[in-house]
Amino acid sequence: MTSTPVTRPREVVILAEDAGGAAYVGYVWSLATAGQDVRATLAHTAKRALRGLPPNVKQVHLGAGAAGADLAPARRLVAALESNPALAKAFAAADEIVVPDGRARAVEKLAKKPNLVVRDWHRFLADLADQRRRDLLRAHVGGAKGRAGLAELLDEALSAPYRSPETTEAIGRAATDLLGSSGYRELGDLAPALATLSPAERAANGIAALLRIAELSLGSGSKPGDADAAREAFDAAMERTERGDLSGAVRLVTLGLRLVFHSELHADGQRSRIVDDPDAVLTPWRESRFGRYAAELAAARPAPSATPPDVPAHVPTDVPAELPAEPKIVVLAGAYGSFYQPVLDVLRAAGHDPELVPSDDLGPMLARRDPTEQIVGEWLRLADPARWGDLPADRGAARQLDVLSARLAGADVVFADWCDPGSVFASYLAPPAARLVVRMHRVDATKAWAQMVRWPRVAEVLLVSRHVEAFVAPQLAAIGSDGEREPLPTRLTVVNNIIYVERYRKTKTTGSHRRIAMVGWGRRVKDPIFAVEILRELLADDPSWRLHLIGRDFADSALVPVADYLARFRELTAKPVLRDAIVYVGFTRRLEEALSECGFALSTSVVEGWPVGVVEAAVSGCVPVIRDWPQVAARDGARTIYADTPDWVVSSPREAADRIRAYADPVAWAMESRRSRAAADALSAAGATSQEYLDAILGARP
Repeated sequence: MTSTPVTRPREVVILAEDAGGAAYVGYVWSLATAGQDVRATLAHTAKRALRGLPPNVKQVHLGAGAAGADLAPARRLVAALESNPALAKAFAAADEIVVPDGRARAVEKLAKKPNLVVRDWHRFLADLADQRRRDLLRAHVGGAKGRAGLAELLDEALSAPYRSPETTEAIGRAATDLLGSSGYRELGDLAPALATLSPAERAANGIAALLRIAELSLGSGSKPGDADAAREAFDAAMERTERGDLSGAVRLVTLGLRLVFHSELHADGQRSRIVDDPDAVLTPWRESRFGRYAAELAAARPAPSATPPDVPAHVPTDVPAELPAEPKIVVLAGAYGSFYQPVLDVLRAAGHDPELVPSDDLGPMLARRDPTEQIVGEWLRLADPARWGDLPADRGAARQLDVLSARLAGADVVFADWCDPGSVFASYLAPPAARLVVRMHRVDATKAWAQMVRWPRVAEVLLVSRHVEAFVAPQLAAIGSDGEREPLPTRLTVVNNIIYVERYRKTKTTGSHRRIAMVGWGRRVKDPIFAVEILRELLADDPSWRLHLIGRDFADSALVPVADYLARFRELTAKPVLRDAIVYVGFTRRLEEALSECGFALSTSVVEGWPVGVVEAAVSGCVPVIRDWPQVAARDGARTIYADTPDWVVSSPREAADRIRAYADPVAWAMESRRSRAAADALSAAGATSQEYLDAILGARP
C-alpha cells in the first residue's frame, strides 16, 4: 500500500521593522495569501502584543526593549532570530523571511536552510500593497452600482508608486469591465491616469481603443486615430494568442470590433462611415494580423471528418446521406426584430411546416446586438478548436449553443432572419448538408457579425434593398493585393420585404385627413424630432393637425448622444402648442386600426433598409411622406425604392409640410389616398413575391 506524501504549509517569517504598522501588515498579508497553504510568524517590537491577528499569523512579541538599550529595532529583530527561542524555531523552518532594510546580508549568514528567500521590508510592503490593489481590482463589484468604486480602485492602482506587470494586466481587465458597465464618463476622468502607463503597456491592453469607445459613447464623433487604435488592439490580440493568453486575446479582439463597429460611427447618425466607405472602415481589421488570421479561418472549408475528437458536444459531425422528400426547415427569428412572420406564411402556403426558433428560446448571448467577449470566445472556439480549445470553459455559453445545435439538428434548410449571433453560430453548427440562407436588413449590416459568419457555408444572402447591398458586398469581399476586389464568398440577392396588404384595407375614420401617423418612432434613428418639426410647420397656419406616434417610447440608453437626443425631443414636445397636438398611441398589435384613424404617414428616419411601416400605412390609404434618408441619400436610397412615386420623397420638414398641405382638402386627400393605395399595392408586389422567397430559401433556381 502506497502512502500519500504529507505536505506542509509554506512558512514565512516577517520581521516587522515598523512596529506601529505590524498589525496592518499581518492583516493585509493574510488577505493577499487567502486560499494558499501558508503561515506567517510576525515578529515585532511594539509596546503591547497585537490583537485580532488572522488565524494563520502567529506573533512573536519582543517588546519595546529596556530603557536606554542601544539596539535599534532592526538590530533587535535580527538578533532575536538566534536569541528568542520561538523566533529561532520559526526561522529554522522558514521558506521565506522579510527583514529590515539593509539587513539581508546579515540574515543570510544566519540562515541554515538552503534556498531561503530573503526580502527587504520596503520591497515586501510595496509588493504587498500592489497585490492588495490587484486583488481588489479582480474582485470588484460589477454593473452600474459598482462603477464609482471600480473607478476609484483603478485610479489608486494607476497612481501607486509601484505597479507590477500582473497589476497592469488587472488594470486592463478592470478598465474593460468599467467600459462594459457603461462607465464612459468614469473612463474619461481616468484618461490622464491611464496615460501614465508605458506605450507598450497601453498597446498590450488596448487602452487607446477602450478610451475611444468611451469617447464615442459620450458623443465625440470619429477621430483620425480611431483606425490606429483598433488595429493596435487587434495586433496585441494576436501577440497574446501566440503566447497562449487566450482570454486576454478575446478581450482585445472584442475591444477592437466594438470600436470599428461602434453604433455612433455607423448606425444612427446623419452620416454612416460604413455606408460611405466600407473598405476604409474595415481596413484596421483586414490589415491586422488577427484580422488576416480570422479571414483564413472563415474561408476554410473543413471536411466533417476533420473535426477534432475533443470539440464541444454542440458541434455537429453527422452528414445526412440525402435530403428527405419533405425538407425540415428551421427559421431563426433573429435578435433585431420580428419580421419573420410573412416568410413563415409563404413557406406554409407552399405546403411546408417550418419550425420557428425565437431568440428567447436560445438565451441572452444569442440575443445580443453587439459583440461581447462571450460571443467572440465561442466563435473562435468553433472556428479554430485546435488553438482555442484551451480557452476557459463558459458553461452558460455552451448551454445556449447546445440549445441552438439541438434546434438545428436534422435541418435540411436554415433561414436566419438578420445577420446576428444566431447566423454566426449557425454557420458553424448547422448540419453540414443543410442549406443556410441569411437575410440582412440594414442595422445588422452595420455591425461586426459579417466578419464572423463563415460565409462559404452560407448558400445565399437576401438583402432588402440595393443601397444595403452596396455597402454589404464590400464587407464580404475585400480588395486584393492586385487592386481587384475578391470574388464574393456567397450569392447576394436583393428582394423586398413581404407585406400582406389585405389586413390594412379598412375604412378610414372621420377626420383622418387631419391626422398624421408615424409608426415605430421611439428610436433616434427614426428621428421623431423631424416629424415634430413637420407638425410645427403645419400648426403655424392650421391648429387642427394631429400627429399620432404609434409604437413604443424611447428605451433607456447609456449612450450620451441618445440621451441628449431624447432630452431635446422631450423639451420640444413639452411646448404647449405641440404637446396638445401629439397623440401617443403606444404599442399595439392592431396596427390596422391605428392606421385607419390617420390620413397621412411619415417616414422621417435618418436611414432605412426597406421600411415596412410606411408602406403598410400607404396600403391602408395614408398619403406617404418619406424623408430622403440622409445616410443613403447619396446612393439614392429612398428615391430608388420609390422611383415610381418620386413625389413621396421630401428633403426637409417644410417640404414635407407643403406636400401634406397640398392634400389638406378632403376631396384632394381622397384622390391621393386612392393613388397611394394603388402605388403601395404595386410596390409590395414588385420583387417581394412569395415565389422569390421560396426559390431563395429552398434553392429552386440556378
